[in-house]
Amino acid sequence: MKKWYDPLECDNIVENPFIADTVVLKGVEEFELVRGQLIEKWDKSAWFQASEPKYDGDPDDVLQNAISPPIYSARLRKALDNAGVTGIQYLPVHVLRPDGSPIEGFAIANILNLLPALDFEKSDYDVFEDDYFLPERRGKVRCIRKPVLRRTIIEGYDIFRLMEFKQYIIVSDRFRNIFVANGFTGYSFHQVYTS
Repeated sequence: MKKWYDPLECDNIVENPFIADTVVLKGVEEFELVRGQLIEKWDKSAWFQASEPKYDGDPDDVLQNAISPPIYSARLRKALDNAGVTGIQYLPVHVLRPDGSPIEGFAIANILNLLPALDFEKSDYDVFEDDYFLPERRGKVRCIRKPVLRRTIIEGYDIFRLMEFKQYIIVSDRFRNIFVANGFTGYSFHQVYTS
C-alpha cells in the first residue's frame, strides 16, 4: 500500500550547511510560488545568498533558505526527472556565497499539483475565526497539526500541495525512496495517514 509523507525541511542536513538568508525574486512574490500555478514570466536573475560567513557551508540538496518554496539541487532534480516525477516547474536561481561566488545548479521547485485532499473529519487543524481582520481568510485553514488525506484524491501523484492549506507539501513513498536511496540531504520525512 502506498504511503505519503510530509517532507520536513532543514532536517537530515549536512554537518555545516549553507543557509541562504537573503532573497531577491525579481518581480515575483513569494505567495505566487505556493499557489500551484505555472509561473509564465520567470526572471532567471533571481538570487539567494548567504549574507555572512557564518551561513556559508555545504549546500543541501533541498537548500536551506529564507522563503517557503523548496529549492532543489541539480542532482535531486535529475533523479526526480529520471524517475518520472511530474508536477514541478523548476525556476532557475543564482545561489551566492557571502563573497559573491556562485553555487551552480539550483532551482525553485514550483509545485503545480494542488489537490483538495484534506479529510476535514479526521484531521486535526484550526481555522481562522469568523471575526478575523482579513475577511477572505475567515473560516479557512489556519494551521494543520495532524493531516489525514483522502486517498482517492491523491492516488497517482508523487508530490502536491494541499488546496486547503497551500503551504503544506506532501510527497509519495516513491519520492521519499528516491531521496533516501540517493543520499540526498535537506529533508526528513514524517508519515501522513490516509482515509
